[in-house]
Amino acid sequence: MVMTADETLQILVVEDDEDTAEVVTTLLRDAGFEAFAVDEGRVALDEISAAQPDLVLLDINLPDINGLEVLRTVRANSFLPMIVLSGFGKERDRVLALEAGADDYMSKPFSPEELIARVRALLRRVEWTPKPETKLTVRRLELDMPRRQAQIN
Repeated sequence: MVMTADETLQILVVEDDEDTAEVVTTLLRDAGFEAFAVDEGRVALDEISAAQPDLVLLDINLPDINGLEVLRTVRANSFLPMIVLSGFGKERDRVLALEAGADDYMSKPFSPEELIARVRALLRRVEWTPKPETKLTVRRLELDMPRRQAQIN
């Protein structure tokens, strides 16, 4: 299992094609990750909020909302590592995804070994990056930035 000091790393796969989702989650599990899949953008946003995965593999072409919108929504308040795994392989598609907030982009069909290598590389980079201050306390006021909550006392 791929673990941090105290837990297995979780990867959310957002993919509407059931066969592709199964292949990708199996690859990730075989590589030692805990992987789970969802097939819609709105469900992905809910899972990101609730489960707080360590990384997201995201398809662009989703049945409810576009994957680029999922990227923009997540990036509005999170540095969650995200790799786009899409059937769109043109340069413009890659540029749009990277500009929307993707950390990396892979076109389908993909090499299983390369996918796992890119996941590991991105997770290493995130592990080495200092964590931003997530809570700010001023006198009796405490601000929790990721949750967008404030508490007094």
